[in-house]
Amino acid sequence: MQNSNRLQTQNNKVLVIGGGLGGIRTALDLAEAEKDVVLVDKAATIGGLMTQLDRTFPTNNCDLCTIAPHLSETNRQDHIELMELTSVESVKGEKGNFSVTLKTEPRYINLDKCTGCGECFNHFPECVRFNPGLDHRAPTCMRYPQATPQAFSIDLAQCNDVKALVGICPAGAINPDDMPRNREIRCASIVLSPGASLFDPSHLDYLGYGKLPDVVTSLEYERILSASGPTGGKLLCPSTGRQPKKVAWIQCIGSRGLQKG
Repeated sequence: MQNSNRLQTQNNKVLVIGGGLGGIRTALDLAEAEKDVVLVDKAATIGGLMTQLDRTFPTNNCDLCTIAPHLSETNRQDHIELMELTSVESVKGEKGNFSVTLKTEPRYINLDKCTGCGECFNHFPECVRFNPGLDHRAPTCMRYPQATPQAFSIDLAQCNDVKALVGICPAGAINPDDMPRNREIRCASIVLSPGASLFDPSHLDYLGYGKLPDVVTSLEYERILSASGPTGGKLLCPSTGRQPKKVAWIQCIGSRGLQKG
């Protein structure tokens, strides 16, 4: 996926911050123009919010189907270096000559060894694949089946038996001694594609979100209706697993007030 020697020796490099659909498309276009690209995202995989959506208006297209070819193409581009779990620590310089310090958090998984077999998931049933807000984050997590990179990530802080987790991997890909890494790169240009962040309504006590399991956000509702979601696309109440008799919508929460968050 990357040509390390070329990335280090030439200064036609472009840093793209944000691995959503906009960042991916930008990286692909730059690569087609034979520009070396470093694509960074703080998440464990690229794809952004688009990977969380099942169907979108007005075409009713499958969003994962739309973005999957871009993810695959990104994985094949010689001019693109992907750095997931990475954030920007500092930026110095001026256009044409930037010096950027990047910090990469540990994945605790060796990408060269991980086959995405799912054995860690199978033996740790509390794992989540891609159910944001509907399940607690578990020791291992792959955001969606076609994730790029195609590898799991581990949250050691929530793992009670690290030794057992390490031993369960047939490829020996789990590395509990993985450490954060800092790296300084020089680039000619920087493209910002940070995407959007979700509003957290848990501090609005009159809604009951976070206390009542059947009060969900629109994105969580989207995941329930998605064929790749926790219920296989069936509209079921998180509390009982039964089909609801009525559904009430409260629109524009967080967008029409001055409340915190």
